[in-house]
Amino acid sequence: MRKKTLIVILGIVLILGGLGLYTYNYLFNRDVTADEIHADADFFDFSGVLDPGLNTETNNGDSNDKSGDQSQNNSTATTDKKSEKEAKPVATKAEPISKEEVNKLIDGATSDKEKEISEKYASTFVKLQSMAVSKLDILLKNAKKDYKGSDRSKSEIASIYMSAAKKLEKSVDGVFYDILGKMKQELKDAGLSTKMADKAEEAYKSTISKKKSEMMDKALS
Repeated sequence: MRKKTLIVILGIVLILGGLGLYTYNYLFNRDVTADEIHADADFFDFSGVLDPGLNTETNNGDSNDKSGDQSQNNSTATTDKKSEKEAKPVATKAEPISKEEVNKLIDGATSDKEKEISEKYASTFVKLQSMAVSKLDILLKNAKKDYKGSDRSKSEIASIYMSAAKKLEKSVDGVFYDILGKMKQELKDAGLSTKMADKAEEAYKSTISKKKSEMMDKALS
């Protein structure tokens, strides 16, 4: 009798555990598409963040080296940029890179080499954080619109956007830690500590955590 009771209890635990896993996957692990959250097709893609050292906003060195048909090339480039802006909604773009945030990541370098490496990666980290925050804002905005005017059930909407938030975080984390790993290796190769990379990681985690808390407050308000 006791053995049967234990088997029944174990069966109930397994069933409840299975339901719990199903519920978790339903709420957070759905394979959400950009269309479902009314976003651009590349919404979950952060590969647009340029490689460290290549994402400078201005480049003064090239202007003195090029002549002749430079103005013609500039005209073509300007036209192309306008076309890109018209093709992609402004809402999906990140805020401009904050020099103040970049300087915070550089501050604390104890040698010229350490500062050089930190500067190389800082703007990339800030750009990535800015893109992530911008896209989280879009998620919240679109979720509220769906909640008020969509024919989908409230649980369906919650499932879609919670899964989208998790997918977005996983995507940006992958890019961030890939770049962070390169920075740490470069510091080690130069015989330096990884404290500046650790500082960048702390800043990243803090930024994302604050944004998620802000989103929860807005969602509940």
